[in-house]
Amino acid sequence: MKPLLIIGIDPGTTVGYAVLDVEGNILSINSEKELSLNKLISKIIPLGKPVAVGCDVSPAPNFVEKFSVKFGCRLIEPDRDLLVREKETLVAGFKGKYKNAHQRDSLASALYAYEILGPIISKSVRRLKKIGKENILHEVINLVLTKDLSIQSAVDIIEMPEKEEVKIVKKVVEEETLLKSDFIKLYDRMKSLEKEVSLLKKQNIKLKKESEEISKKDKFLLSKLDKLIPREKVSKLFAHREKLIDSLNSEIKEKSELIKNLENEIDKLVSFILGAEKNYVLKRLSNLGSKEYELKKKLLKINSGDILFVDDLNISSKKVINELKGKIDVVVYKKASKKTLNEIPFISIDAKKLNTIEETLFVLVNKSQLNKAKSETGVLSKIVSEYKKERA
Repeated sequence: MKPLLIIGIDPGTTVGYAVLDVEGNILSINSEKELSLNKLISKIIPLGKPVAVGCDVSPAPNFVEKFSVKFGCRLIEPDRDLLVREKETLVAGFKGKYKNAHQRDSLASALYAYEILGPIISKSVRRLKKIGKENILHEVINLVLTKDLSIQSAVDIIEMPEKEEVKIVKKVVEEETLLKSDFIKLYDRMKSLEKEVSLLKKQNIKLKKESEEISKKDKFLLSKLDKLIPREKVSKLFAHREKLIDSLNSEIKEKSELIKNLENEIDKLVSFILGAEKNYVLKRLSNLGSKEYELKKKLLKINSGDILFVDDLNISSKKVINELKGKIDVVVYKKASKKTLNEIPFISIDAKKLNTIEETLFVLVNKSQLNKAKSETGVLSKIVSEYKKERA
């Protein structure tokens, strides 16, 4: 199996490049004049599979970006250009390994990338060692670094490829669809909830055992004390014990309710993932106010071409509307006045006309149903617009 590689590149008339494995060992370091991207790739391929490429400037040069795209590997760039003294510090332990400034800078770039990714790699190693799955470490690190998956999601995709929701996630990850990050977010959340449910069930079993043991001890002690202490004093003595049992039973009931709610949410998330191919995934906002939009814009990564699901269109900001103009065309809403609908510069569709599956951050809508509603609303908007022009 070829090793996973972290590459550092210093582009220019003379191109410097350094190759590390995921343990931080130098596999190759070189520089060459007029080195094209294709020639560099031909030199890298025999060494292994690149999972990350780093540079020492921000933004990353076009040459480095193209390398990242060619291999589908993660691009690591600093927030600002690295200073010479910072690069010297990074390569301090490798004197004699590089021959010129180009090689030094490429090595510094690779080591900088390794510093960023090192904790993720170490965590993957520890986790897989703990669960006895070191045999798939190579594949897990590859998915975690190149596809931005959690360790557990990577393990699932490798070990349970036939499970239906895993098939969907795997397909989305491999095809690099626009909604890849959304699916991964849903899948990771589902796995987190499953883990929480498992933990709660274990806690409940423990609480039930504690409650049963206390009850058994109480019966035994009651029979013994009844002979030694008057009934009144025995009753007072056990009042606290009864309260403790009631408290444990109450906690068991609460956790059981929580388990039920979490399992319902897991079922909903599974439905989301399984229905992702036949439905549009809409990104959900409570409203189009500045505060809500700024929060959800980063969380949901709202991009051009997205369809938004807005609970209340009546709450909106001109700044947000202007920012969304030209970025999105369609908004599905739950609540909106006629005045708002006349002012909103998007095709606005009432959620009541659609069959939806709602989740906290996303909403599923049947593709053909939404396309039909979009077409009808678009035609109606055009007729109204032309009518207004004739009346003006």
